[in-house]
Amino acid sequence: MTTPRALTPLVLIGGPIAAGKSAVSRLLADALRADGRQLALVELDAIADMARPTLPDWTVAHRIFASVTGQWLEAGAEVVIAESVSDREELARVLRNVPAGTPVLTVVVTCPFGTALERALADPTRGISRDPEFLYEVHAQWAGEMPLISADLVLDTSTLSLEESVRRIRAALESLPQNAVAPANIHRHPGRMRPADELITEAATADVDGWGFAFLDDRAFEERPPWGYSGQLAEAVATADVAIDLDTGGGEVLAECPRLAAQQHVTEGWAPNAERARLLLGPRGVQVHETPAGAPLPLPGGAADLVTARHPVSPDWAEIVRVLAPGGEYLAQHVGPASAFELIEHFIGPTTEQQRRGRHPDDEVAAAEAAGLEVTELRTARLRMEFLDVGAVVWILRKCVWWVPDFEVDRYHERLLAMDAIIRRDGRFVAHSTRHLIRARH
Repeated sequence: MTTPRALTPLVLIGGPIAAGKSAVSRLLADALRADGRQLALVELDAIADMARPTLPDWTVAHRIFASVTGQWLEAGAEVVIAESVSDREELARVLRNVPAGTPVLTVVVTCPFGTALERALADPTRGISRDPEFLYEVHAQWAGEMPLISADLVLDTSTLSLEESVRRIRAALESLPQNAVAPANIHRHPGRMRPADELITEAATADVDGWGFAFLDDRAFEERPPWGYSGQLAEAVATADVAIDLDTGGGEVLAECPRLAAQQHVTEGWAPNAERARLLLGPRGVQVHETPAGAPLPLPGGAADLVTARHPVSPDWAEIVRVLAPGGEYLAQHVGPASAFELIEHFIGPTTEQQRRGRHPDDEVAAAEAAGLEVTELRTARLRMEFLDVGAVVWILRKCVWWVPDFEVDRYHERLLAMDAIIRRDGRFVAHSTRHLIRARH
């Protein structure tokens, strides 16, 4: 009988731009090599450099980074250091590529925005990261991501030297389980090992109220847009006098903002969501308006200096213009064209060009400008989605009822079993969402 090989420990290093991740990773690698340790240092930037300046998409670099990290762990090195991870989805992607049972040390390297900006401006080799606005957005997004990452070690390089940071990582590394050999599938979602009908039945009765997605934790993943909408929303509402958030769901996104507008309003058309919003936002003085689709916005003309929306159902540009005061701003993240259509078409078959064109950012910009807004910023993103079990698919189709409007488990049972077979064969079902950020001024 062959004795199982001890698993190689993985040091995962993440954090925002210009926090010192690369410097810490390289110094750690040098220190371990000086001790005679055989290791591999996998750097995201080095992988991206292989294709620059023609890198098609950072998403591609992230996938290769995760794959290479997993392959080095399989190769038998004593230690693998992987840098850089910037959010929970990227962390999960790496972990899905590592051997089952791998001892993992997750290290967050961070620093205040001001320190990062000073470092970036002093480094002439940097590109867009020297742009203060871009760097601020990255750090604002990281502020929302950091609490979601279960870090074993957090290092603030504005107060710790590189040497002390490395010393702490080495001490934590030595405390990892030695010679670990874990059972297979430890990093795979247990749903894959359960029968399809059990997963389907569970998801068919799970709660889908509100706008939270906790059911999908570790069962589905979606990359996030690079602009960090939550951070931009928080900054905008904090300085507004009168703001209204459209189609707020259960108020979960707005509730993340530390400070709201002096007079904060929200609208929501679905009664269960509106009730959740009242419970969540009411104690903060937010006025929750339960408004049916197509109804006028519940504010007098020119009353608001800010209108916001994350994934509005169908923006009523004339109403937005009506309630905005001169100089007022519209800030929103919209769902884009053909979003999740790989998943949708699995159930309903091929869609038409007109269907795939719906929600196109060019069309929405034209409509906004025709209504009287001046669009000052438009950014677009195509983002990878992964579904790791068929229950996650059932749940999301019940949540996003407009994807497959006639979806019922019994009606689509055969297609669900076909989806389950794909996931068991490939490990995941891959689709792509599209998003665009719009800023406009009245």
